[in-house]
Amino acid sequence: MKPIEDVTTRWWSTYATCDRLLRLKMYLCLLENEGALTCNLTDSQWCIVHDLHILLKPFMIVQKLLEGQTYVTIMPSRSH
Repeated sequence: MKPIEDVTTRWWSTYATCDRLLRLKMYLCLLENEGALTCNLTDSQWCIVHDLHILLKPFMIVQKLLEGQTYVTIMPSRSH
């Protein structure tokens, strides 16, 4: 498992990035303690990631509910 990069054109990717970072936090801290990771987030940065994750979760859920192919859309007419 690796971190997910935030994509500016897809706002919910920020949620996915935070979610993945929080899942990897324990492993990243272990790597840092073993000296295998030279850079990790600070405690205050981890708090920001956690708070952002909580803030964006309802928006991600709504986005997932509204996306898909089951909703009526306007299709361009075909000219024969």
